Amino acid sequence: MGSVLAVMAPRKGKNASLWFLLGFIPVVGFFAALVLASRPDITLVQRIARLEEQLKTSSGDATRQT
Repeated sequence: MGSVLAVMAPRKGKNASLWFLLGFIPVVGFFAALVLASRPDITLVQRIARLEEQLKTSSGDATRQT
């Protein structure tokens, strides 16, 4: 379980070493996997933020032109 969590953690923006160690605790590892799997990927969050910023700038340009 620890190795699975260590592979998932960087995609979620978390520390792989910490999640690797949490995966070796018998009951906690299972629930930690559920928590980590439910988190959004960091690249997805960054992309949404970038798109929101582009939307703000384009809507700001549209209001200036009128």
